[in-house]
Amino acid sequence: MFSSIRTAMAVILSIVVMTSSTWVLWLAVAEHEELFLESQKNNLFALTRNMANDLVPYMEQTERDSFALSIVLLRLEPYNNVINATIYDNEYNQVEHYVGRGARRTEQGLQDPPIDPSVYELGINIEQGKLISLERIGEQAFPVGYLLIVNDLNTSLAESRRSLIFRTTPWVVLLLTATIFLSLIMLRRSFKPLELLSRFTQMVIDSKDYTSRHDVQGTSEIKRLGEHINRLMATIEDELSINQQQTQTLMEQQVTMTRLANFDSLTGLPNRQFVMDTIRIELSRAKRADSDLILMFFDLDGFKGINDSLGHETGDMILIEVAERVKAILRDGDILARLGGDEFLIIPDRDVTELNMATVSERVLSAFAEPFKL
Repeated sequence: MFSSIRTAMAVILSIVVMTSSTWVLWLAVAEHEELFLESQKNNLFALTRNMANDLVPYMEQTERDSFALSIVLLRLEPYNNVINATIYDNEYNQVEHYVGRGARRTEQGLQDPPIDPSVYELGINIEQGKLISLERIGEQAFPVGYLLIVNDLNTSLAESRRSLIFRTTPWVVLLLTATIFLSLIMLRRSFKPLELLSRFTQMVIDSKDYTSRHDVQGTSEIKRLGEHINRLMATIEDELSINQQQTQTLMEQQVTMTRLANFDSLTGLPNRQFVMDTIRIELSRAKRADSDLILMFFDLDGFKGINDSLGHETGDMILIEVAERVKAILRDGDILARLGGDEFLIIPDRDVTELNMATVSERVLSAFAEPFKL
């Protein structure tokens, strides 16, 4: 059938490579579709939940503002595959309806019959090529309505599949062609002296370059030996890479631990430990120079009331804003630190005159002239 063994091997090798490539491509597309479906479900679930939370204050009103509800639904306009979205009250009576871009693409989408939300469970449902997300508006014990969003799954899945195939096909063809071409060249080669393999191993010993690979040639025995050495080189290279990554990770962790030990995690300012170390250094410097050292302390009046009435999250935002405002009015050499709670400390740089203290104090107070808008 074939004129030579080399031709037979070339044909068989080409068939195997093309078959394997096709199978791998098919598996990649199948895996991509599964991941894409999961991603679409998660994205739609998150979108529905966020919009449901935003609809709570409008649905709790005695007289619902239809315009405000429509504005919230219009957030779906950037999504090409959203077919429609509907807001229902607790009895599943329609309150507001939005027709998405996915339905407006075709007249058939505009003629789809209305969906009965009572037949679906809360969360993500799949039916007839559509993702249907149903979310409660309000607390579980006191719902004020429901939000239903319908997304065109088939269209988005087909677009994603086409995009994947268009992106990967040129590379697959290129890699397939290169693989077959190189394989045919290797099949044409004959036995190479064992000295080539010996020179390669000696070169690796001298240079310690484990990224090098042996150009496999020769008889079956020598070829297998060269392949085994290449695998060994790849294993050594992988282990070296892992060791380098672990070393880098340890160094980054050390830097992070050092920062956590010396800086406040909320405001990013130096913390009490950093300040105490700095004061020791500054006191030693002042003692040697026979000079003074200024420590300016301030806290926030009524801050406990903010935490009690508005919550600790609001209090944290206040502390961050305080740090930003005070840093903005200080000089480059001045140190601003958070001692804890609402207590802050300023160490002015070098200038220990009363005039400087008064100036810095006035600047700090002026930083609080504008109200905090949260």
